[in-house]
Amino acid sequence: MARSQIITVNAVAKISTSVLISVSPTSGIIPFTVSISGRLFDSAGIPLDGKTINLYSNAILVGTTTTAAGPAGIPAGSYAFNVNITAAGTYQFQTEFPGDAAYEGCTVHNGTHGLLETKPSLVVPLLAGGLLLVGAAWLLKS
Repeated sequence: MARSQIITVNAVAKISTSVLISVSPTSGIIPFTVSISGRLFDSAGIPLDGKTINLYSNAILVGTTTTAAGPAGIPAGSYAFNVNITAAGTYQFQTEFPGDAAYEGCTVHNGTHGLLETKPSLVVPLLAGGLLLVGAAWLLKS
């Protein structure tokens, strides 16, 4: 007669994360380069190094990098991308940490991603979190 065995499995919850994004410059004349940078944190606010960050422009993957503490003055959990803007249009930038065995993934969502609207040979305004920089004045754009 076979004996039953009880197996106990303890599920380990993944740690939640958050990713920040900054897009600079806020204006330029085509062609120009936009720098997109930020940091990745766990739920306790601890920066995470060695984690993959994906960059999307208009929902298309345009780059992948790894978070790291850089040379002196570069904070832990940092990432950076440079994107060449060569054509007029609207550019919506989004960064994503896809997650791993220990950490949940996260994405920068509406209101915190960079939206770049360009026109040929004109100053380019940047929408960030619902605010539009025009010259030196911030305007609310709905």
